[in-house]
Amino acid sequence: MNIHLGENVKEIVLEPKSYNRYAEIEIKSGNKVYESGEALPVKHGAKIEIVSKKTVRGEDSKTYLLTIEQKMTLEPNPEPQPEPTPDEQQEITLVNKKYGVSLKGKGLEQDMELLVTPLDKDSEAVKAMRKEIPSTKSVFRLYDVVIRQNGKNLELPKGAVLSIPVGEKYNGQQLTVLHYADGKVEKLAGKVEDDMIAVSVKSLGGFGVVVDTPSNSQGNNQNGNQNNGTNSGVKTGDETQLILWMCIGVVSLGTITALYRRKKHIK
Repeated sequence: MNIHLGENVKEIVLEPKSYNRYAEIEIKSGNKVYESGEALPVKHGAKIEIVSKKTVRGEDSKTYLLTIEQKMTLEPNPEPQPEPTPDEQQEITLVNKKYGVSLKGKGLEQDMELLVTPLDKDSEAVKAMRKEIPSTKSVFRLYDVVIRQNGKNLELPKGAVLSIPVGEKYNGQQLTVLHYADGKVEKLAGKVEDDMIAVSVKSLGGFGVVVDTPSNSQGNNQNGNQNNGTNSGVKTGDETQLILWMCIGVVSLGTITALYRRKKHIK
């Protein structure tokens, strides 16, 4: 016989009656014997024996077996949390403090390192960039940018925003950033805000910012990373020979003047 109880029931009281007034009632659960009316602890699946024994006119006994059933409310299994989609991933910003360059995007991790190295004026990247600008323009803030994790250089996992400091004089202006990768140069447009030019990038590599050539530079392309202790620029229209001939002319004129004065003094 089954006894159905609620899941919160912890104990019950049994008071069995016998039709034979000479019978004795014994209640057993586990290894313990309980008296009629005594609180009996219960749990799901517990077995209870009720034994009725005659005390006179023979030794007859009957055993009744009870089984406790409790309706348990099953806790729902927690649903597995899906992996965040690209749109739900948190944006991480990596900063190179030495040069002030930053990279912001999804798919980046906090333990990644943003490595920024000034480009040499004779590097293939700089040579390729110089071919993309006229003599009235200059390119500066020339950097090679990569991300590294656990000692390994990585590809950019997703599109990101690269910010390069250019100075407050360019605030509010639309500038072009040249991006060199795989032997090709692409032009990226961005607006300068808070002294930084920000452009969207799909990959990393060499970068340089295009600006108007200052009037006192006589049309020379400025290929240096100013204020960063790097090269100050490379001339595109080479004036070295012109300056050399001017110096030779000055020296020659001085020599002729000296000879004339000496000859006059001798006379």
